[in-house]
Amino acid sequence: RSTQDDAHRHGTMRATLDESWDLLDAVEQQAFAQLSVFRGGFDMRAAEAVIQLDDTAAPWTPDLLRQLSNCSLVLSEQLETGVRFRMYETIRIYAEQRLKTFDENATCARHGAYFAKVADQLRMPAYQGRKSAHETLELEFTNILFAYEQALTQSPDKALALIVSLEPACWGLQLTKGELVDRIERALSKVDDKNTETALQAREIKAESKAWDVPSEELESELAEIITIATKANFTLRIASAQMRLGRIRVNQGRFQEALGPLNNALKCFRAYGGETGVYGEVSILRLLAEGHSLRGERATANELLHDALRRCTEINAHRDEAQIRCTIANMRSADGQPQDGYEEQRRALAILRGLGLAGAEAELAGLFSTRLINDGALMEARQLLEPALDVNIRL
Repeated sequence: RSTQDDAHRHGTMRATLDESWDLLDAVEQQAFAQLSVFRGGFDMRAAEAVIQLDDTAAPWTPDLLRQLSNCSLVLSEQLETGVRFRMYETIRIYAEQRLKTFDENATCARHGAYFAKVADQLRMPAYQGRKSAHETLELEFTNILFAYEQALTQSPDKALALIVSLEPACWGLQLTKGELVDRIERALSKVDDKNTETALQAREIKAESKAWDVPSEELESELAEIITIATKANFTLRIASAQMRLGRIRVNQGRFQEALGPLNNALKCFRAYGGETGVYGEVSILRLLAEGHSLRGERATANELLHDALRRCTEINAHRDEAQIRCTIANMRSADGQPQDGYEEQRRALAILRGLGLAGAEAELAGLFSTRLINDGALMEARQLLEPALDVNIRL
């Protein structure tokens, strides 16, 4: 009986959508169908990049979206970043079926080309720490994943660039490191040249993700090869990045003295590269150097390096990194017997993550912070942190 009811509801919905389709003129039908390529919504710029109509005298995209909204086929929502449009999934699937009678491949290609440009910006280190980057990543995550899947067969180089841009999503808990590396490996297996700048970046991510699963010699050999190739090709940013990853792996393995060489080399490369990207890289190196000095008990040096990194973060609005640095300072304060100072730094870090909209990372930090508060007997404050964090984890 329930199967019959489902079939009846499906038939009723289809009939309703058919009626709505028939009420649209030819231009509106084509635009409606083309919008089905978006996953998770879209903004006006994305719509203008994807909609391409046969009728050269067709209305402008804003007018078409307004007409489709009036027909309840497209929904709009005012966000802090601007107006965001979306379709109910049932309606989007219907429009996708209609797209097959138009120019499906060309529409998907325009979608992929647009989000390839978005991905290029997300891949820039200087952009990754900004609030606007996190907003873009959160809003366009599913669109970039869809563009990656579409490009995997026809244009694996583009697919690789798209998936590499999602590395920061691992910190926001939208994508696990394993899921990212799996997709990177799929794209790498299809590209012809594995020594392009994007391919080298992908190989770096893949190598670092396996730091605890493969012998150090094998891992360092891969990173050394990447550095050699990048040096010959004069890819300064890739040289710096690979050196930094090598240093980070050694720091995490407790080999700080051996990490100093690649970290200092990376610092020189980032300073030579200059601009916001160079400053962003410098911040990352300062954090790693501070971590190493802290592990050796050299707290004064570590504290000086972290505050230098905080100052540099302020220069380029690297909010995410500022939050991470403040967490590190909080841990040092607590270890030095200054828990109240540590609490204040963690509160600042939580406020930054909340402002960035990184709910998953905020919840994770809130859980760690509340554990410390509970251990120190501050039960009421711990409860105030845990309740919203629990709601976030349930949603995720």
